[in-house]
Amino acid sequence: MTYDPSPVDEKFNTPRLPGGDRTLIGFGASYRPSKSFNFDIGYTHVFVNDSYINQSSTTAGTLKGNFEGSVDIVGLQVNWQF
Repeated sequence: MTYDPSPVDEKFNTPRLPGGDRTLIGFGASYRPSKSFNFDIGYTHVFVNDSYINQSSTTAGTLKGNFEGSVDIVGLQVNWQF
Protein backbone atom coordinates (compact mmCIF):
# COMPACT_ATOMS: atom_id res chain seq x y z
CA MET A 1 0.00 0.00 0.00
CA THR A 2 1.31 3.44 -0.85
CA TYR A 3 0.14 7.04 -1.04
CA ASP A 4 1.22 9.16 -4.01
CA PRO A 5 0.38 12.87 -3.78
CA SER A 6 -0.30 14.61 -7.07
CA PRO A 7 2.66 16.64 -8.37
CA VAL A 8 0.18 19.09 -9.95
CA ASP A 9 -1.58 21.73 -7.84
CA GLU A 10 -5.35 21.55 -8.37
CA LYS A 11 -5.42 25.09 -9.81
CA PHE A 12 -3.35 23.80 -12.77
CA ASN A 13 -5.63 20.83 -13.58
CA THR A 14 -6.56 20.47 -17.25
CA PRO A 15 -8.78 17.99 -19.12
CA ARG A 16 -5.60 16.38 -20.46
CA LEU A 17 -4.02 16.05 -17.02
CA PRO A 18 -6.69 16.23 -14.31
CA GLY A 19 -4.33 15.21 -11.50
CA GLY A 20 -5.43 13.94 -8.10
CA ASP A 21 -3.72 12.22 -5.17
CA ARG A 22 -3.50 8.45 -5.51
CA THR A 23 -3.58 5.52 -3.10
CA LEU A 24 -2.28 2.19 -4.43
CA ILE A 25 -2.97 -1.26 -3.01
CA GLY A 26 -1.30 -4.29 -4.54
CA PHE A 27 -0.43 -7.92 -3.98
CA GLY A 28 1.20 -10.76 -5.84
CA ALA A 29 1.97 -14.45 -5.77
CA SER A 30 4.50 -16.85 -7.23
CA TYR A 31 4.25 -20.55 -8.03
CA ARG A 32 7.32 -22.69 -8.75
CA PRO A 33 6.42 -26.17 -10.05
CA SER A 34 10.10 -27.04 -10.69
CA LYS A 35 13.59 -25.63 -10.14
CA SER A 36 13.69 -24.17 -13.66
CA PHE A 37 10.12 -22.93 -14.09
CA ASN A 38 7.94 -20.46 -12.18
CA PHE A 39 4.84 -18.29 -12.66
CA ASP A 40 4.28 -14.87 -11.08
CA ILE A 41 1.12 -12.77 -10.93
CA GLY A 42 0.53 -9.32 -9.47
CA TYR A 43 -2.43 -6.99 -9.10
CA THR A 44 -2.62 -3.30 -8.15
CA HIS A 45 -5.66 -1.08 -7.76
CA VAL A 46 -5.13 2.69 -7.89
CA PHE A 47 -7.68 4.89 -6.13
CA VAL A 48 -7.52 8.43 -7.57
CA ASN A 49 -8.97 11.22 -5.43
CA ASP A 50 -11.59 13.36 -7.15
CA SER A 51 -10.22 16.60 -8.56
CA TYR A 52 -11.90 19.81 -9.63
CA ILE A 53 -11.28 21.87 -12.76
CA ASN A 54 -12.18 25.48 -13.47
CA GLN A 55 -10.38 26.49 -16.64
CA SER A 56 -11.09 29.67 -18.59
CA SER A 57 -10.07 30.39 -22.15
CA THR A 58 -10.46 33.59 -24.17
CA THR A 59 -11.40 31.55 -27.27
CA ALA A 60 -13.37 28.59 -25.90
CA GLY A 61 -15.20 29.79 -22.77
CA THR A 62 -14.98 28.16 -19.34
CA LEU A 63 -14.77 24.49 -18.41
CA LYS A 64 -15.89 23.54 -14.90
CA GLY A 65 -16.28 20.07 -13.51
CA ASN A 66 -15.04 17.18 -11.39
CA PHE A 67 -12.85 14.28 -12.42
CA GLU A 68 -12.90 10.88 -10.80
CA GLY A 69 -11.01 7.77 -11.72
CA SER A 70 -9.37 4.52 -10.80
CA VAL A 71 -6.95 2.09 -12.44
CA ASP A 72 -6.54 -1.69 -12.29
CA ILE A 73 -3.15 -3.17 -13.21
CA VAL A 74 -2.52 -6.89 -13.69
CA GLY A 75 0.91 -8.36 -14.37
CA LEU A 76 1.75 -11.93 -15.39
CA GLN A 77 5.20 -13.42 -15.78
CA VAL A 78 6.62 -16.82 -16.67
CA ASN A 79 10.29 -17.62 -15.99
CA TRP A 80 12.13 -20.53 -17.54
CA GLN A 81 15.74 -21.06 -16.56
CA PHE A 82 17.92 -23.28 -18.71
